[in-house]
Amino acid sequence: MRITAILFALLAGTALSPTTAAAQDPAPVAEASGSLIAGGGTGTISLMVPWLQPGNQVVFTDARAHLVDGGAYGASLGLGARAAVTPDWTLGANVYLDYLDTARDNGFTQAGFGLEAFHGDLEVRANAYLPLGDRTRADHEFDRLFLDSGQLFFRQGQEQALRGADAEIGGRLPVFAADSPVTLKAFVGGFVHDGEGIDTDPGVSTRAELSFAALPGLAAGSALTVGLGATYSERDKGDLFASLRLRVPLGGQGGRNTETDPMLRRVERAPTIRTHVGTTGAREATVFADSGEMIGGVAELSAASGDAAALNALAAAQGRNGLLLASGTIDLDAPLVLGTEQRLLGANQRLAVRSARSGIVTSFGTAGPNAVLRGTNAAADVLVLGDGATVAQIGVVGGRNGIAANSLGGVLLSDVTVSGAAANGIALSGVDRAVLRNVTVVGAGANGLAMSGGTSLVAANLVLADTGSSGIRLDGVGTTTLETVTVRNTGGIGVAVQGGASFQAESLTVANSGADALVLDGIDRSRLTALSVSHAQGRGIAVNGGSDLELADVSVSDTGDDGIRLDGVNRLSAEAIRIARTSGTGLTLNGGSNVAIAGALVADTAAGGVVLNGVDGFAGRDLRIARSGAAGVTVNGGRSFSIGGLEIANTASDAVTLNGVDSATLSAGRLERTGGSGIVANGGASFSASDLAIASVGATGMTLNAVDRVALNAVRIAATGTEGLVVNDAGSLTAVDLGVARTGGDGVQINRAGQASFVSLLVSDVGGNGVTLNQGAMIAFDGVAIGNVGGNGLGVTNVAGLSLADFTVDGAGQAGFRASGASRDFDGDLTVRNSARACSSDGTASLTQTGGAVFTINGVVTDPATCP
Repeated sequence: MRITAILFALLAGTALSPTTAAAQDPAPVAEASGSLIAGGGTGTISLMVPWLQPGNQVVFTDARAHLVDGGAYGASLGLGARAAVTPDWTLGANVYLDYLDTARDNGFTQAGFGLEAFHGDLEVRANAYLPLGDRTRADHEFDRLFLDSGQLFFRQGQEQALRGADAEIGGRLPVFAADSPVTLKAFVGGFVHDGEGIDTDPGVSTRAELSFAALPGLAAGSALTVGLGATYSERDKGDLFASLRLRVPLGGQGGRNTETDPMLRRVERAPTIRTHVGTTGAREATVFADSGEMIGGVAELSAASGDAAALNALAAAQGRNGLLLASGTIDLDAPLVLGTEQRLLGANQRLAVRSARSGIVTSFGTAGPNAVLRGTNAAADVLVLGDGATVAQIGVVGGRNGIAANSLGGVLLSDVTVSGAAANGIALSGVDRAVLRNVTVVGAGANGLAMSGGTSLVAANLVLADTGSSGIRLDGVGTTTLETVTVRNTGGIGVAVQGGASFQAESLTVANSGADALVLDGIDRSRLTALSVSHAQGRGIAVNGGSDLELADVSVSDTGDDGIRLDGVNRLSAEAIRIARTSGTGLTLNGGSNVAIAGALVADTAAGGVVLNGVDGFAGRDLRIARSGAAGVTVNGGRSFSIGGLEIANTASDAVTLNGVDSATLSAGRLERTGGSGIVANGGASFSASDLAIASVGATGMTLNAVDRVALNAVRIAATGTEGLVVNDAGSLTAVDLGVARTGGDGVQINRAGQASFVSLLVSDVGGNGVTLNQGAMIAFDGVAIGNVGGNGLGVTNVAGLSLADFTVDGAGQAGFRASGASRDFDGDLTVRNSARACSSDGTASLTQTGGAVFTINGVVTDPATCP
């Protein structure tokens, strides 16, 4: 009614304005009206224009615009004619074209046809309405699925324009004088509507109108009409309505009343197109939305359906693509067997289906108590799947295997819970495509999920718990994809995978396994991301053979053996690895090649932190090891080993032990608080270290034995239990920017070096010699400062050639320089200060000065040959 009031006010304002148009007989009539019915309002403005008036006849057009509360709007355009066929009778006919845009945003068009007859105060009229064009529009709110004779059908929801007709008879009641400006009319009538898919709906109507003419301030012939009425039909039941209408001639009518004059009366007809909203579409067959297969028979399964034999007969009767709807607890003493492409749905599960003709997708399901299949025979499986079977929203309890399938093309399990199976919760053999979603298996006597053979397994949101053996056991499955899977409290291996082309797991959690947590054997491609392993009685992760293994965001803790053990794996890429509290080593790699690890933390291991045995090609970055029961890193054999950003602390033995590594490179690291040495390297073609700090170690800072080529750059060694740097039997040694301090033994000790070069060496606060050289072909120093040493500043034995440049000893507890053995060919500058003895020799050294060597001993230039 809000819209009606606005329209009425606008038209009234137009009518009250002065007019200068010449009088016509008759002239156009403007109208504003509104009605209220069942809480909804309709407002209309119209203009009725007479065009031809030959004698007692009129041809007119009638244009109307409608607004309806709720957002609907429409328009009508009509053409009509009236003629006084006798002095007492006036007959009329009209045709209208109507348009409506409904509150549901659907547009409809109809044609209307009307007949009229007026005899004095008597009025008789009839109208017919015929929709044009597309009379229906889809409305998915009213889409419906229904069962009929064991088949599932679909009807589309629609809004449709209805066919209809109405008629009424009535006229002026003799309540007021015939010439009174007040008129009371009453009418009775009937109507009928029908459409596709709905019953014909006839009804009756009655209305009364009170009109007031000679309205002050308005043009002659204007009339204000107030109406009340009622309708009744079988579908809509009873309705009351009220109306208000103002009609104003534009230009004057010579006093003719627009409500009583037969030539000027309004055309009475339905104000807008009548529509119906409901499930009225044609009946259609249905198909499964995911497969496009026609849905077979539909049957309900419950305890009332009988025993296993009766249930299997009922399932078989539904045929291929049959749909079985289960509810409540169903006891089974033998397996329930699903046929080919059959689907078993529990109560409250929705299934996506599509109408076969219109292609509309909707969902279907039943409500009721949750469906549980309870196996009462521990020697029989509970549910056996057919080829392409689907199971959803079902609980399975007891039996031998909870769910079993053999030699099938594929199966789908969704929202399934299996508990208390005597053997496996789910047992699949030779199933090519297995898909599991939202599946929980609890309390299986053997494995939670066991699958052998088959092309692929895809599982997401799985929980497998409290199993007698493994949570998941896969043998020879082609490709496996796990996402968001939890395995806990298993009597055996948490997840065991044997063979297969590829294995991928994301967000896999394995906890409290009775043996290893995760074992992969002989898999070509494996990827583990967001993996969490904890409290395994055996190893955390064990991978045997295979290639192309990727680890990312992996956490392993509290294991009874090694945290991660990889045997014979080629091409390993790992990042963001965390290993803690292992009874064995943190990470062990045996054999394999091309290993890359970036970002790893290994802590609190009973044995070594990282152990590599025979790995050909290891590249690491940002590796941290803390509190290991043996060496932090042990590398035995292998072609190459390189690591940057290595941090090791609190190891029971050496920080790094390298045995027989062809090429080893360490950079940008810190090694501290070790029970043994910082670094021990035995054998190998080359060793290099740069930007490395070693501190607070129990033995030597760095010991290099029989390494052909040694290169050190920006290395700091401090607080060692014995020597700082020991190099034995090196083919060549190059050290740049080397600092050694606070050692229990010598700062630097070189034994049997072929060639050695030191540039920028600082040694201080050492318990033994600052630098000790035992046997060497040619050793050169440039920019050396040795201070506060307990022994000799520089001790030389059997060195064939020695070159000193800017070499200073300040504060030696014994000799600043001591030579012994067959040492000869000294060249360069040596400065000794504040030492117990300037220089000394055991008498066997041949201190031959070459190249003008200058020894400055306590400020006095000294010939090295004069050293006592």
